[in-house]
Amino acid sequence: MKEKVLATRKKPTNALSSQLPQRFSFLPSEQDAYVEPILGFVEKSFYRFIIKHDQRIPNKTKENFVSRLNPQRKADFSDADLSCLLSFITQNLSLFKLGQQQTLFEGTYKTDPLPLFESFKVEAVNHKKLGIAHIEGRWNDEKLRRLSTLALEIVICLGDSEAFQPLVEIKHKLEAELAERMIMKRRKREGEDYNAKRGHLTNVEYGEFTDFALSLVSKLEKNEEQVKQVIRMAIAKNEALVNIWRSLITQRDEDAKIKKFVNFVNIRFNLVIILK
Repeated sequence: MKEKVLATRKKPTNALSSQLPQRFSFLPSEQDAYVEPILGFVEKSFYRFIIKHDQRIPNKTKENFVSRLNPQRKADFSDADLSCLLSFITQNLSLFKLGQQQTLFEGTYKTDPLPLFESFKVEAVNHKKLGIAHIEGRWNDEKLRRLSTLALEIVICLGDSEAFQPLVEIKHKLEAELAERMIMKRRKREGEDYNAKRGHLTNVEYGEFTDFALSLVSKLEKNEEQVKQVIRMAIAKNEALVNIWRSLITQRDEDAKIKKFVNFVNIRFNLVIILK
């Protein structure tokens, strides 16, 4: 019974997490332009940290660690990848602690960097390794932001000033690009909404509008150029022309409707269309 209750409780959480709003501003190839440099700087930062404190690491510890790896790595970590370096430091945190709450780490996670390292492993390394895919891309905008933030926290924790500034610049560039794309997307959406409304006519409305335009032309003075201009605007479903026509739909008297229409068109388009 207890197991059934726990299973029941988990389902809503999973259902809710799958419905979290996600925005994908980048194509996978565009994301790699950010992801690869970020992970590359963090990898180098971990490697420099190990080399910097190599005297504190017994050779036996390194040899035992690499012997369990598949594929095999060199004991000096010269061919180690990010996942390998992160795992080694995580498994051997005690080597970098000096006692009495003193460690070789820095920043907010100085006394206990394990939560930070584990978060980075799950949210960045494993995410990249598994190649988590989505129809619009592998990393949503929030995950990209989170990746850039975690990377900065990692290099601060490792005291690596060499990687800090480049990662700050990448983060600023990422934020600027995301903001710009969000604005462009909003403008595009607003433009599409506007265009959908502008001059949009149903098939029935277009038939009625065309009939009205033809009726109008037949009642104009024979000024060929003006007649052509009215016809061109009607065929193009000119927004202003359509709006003028719509404003007069409720007018029952057809002659009165045409007269008002001509007056409005003359004012709106600075024309001198004359009825017969």
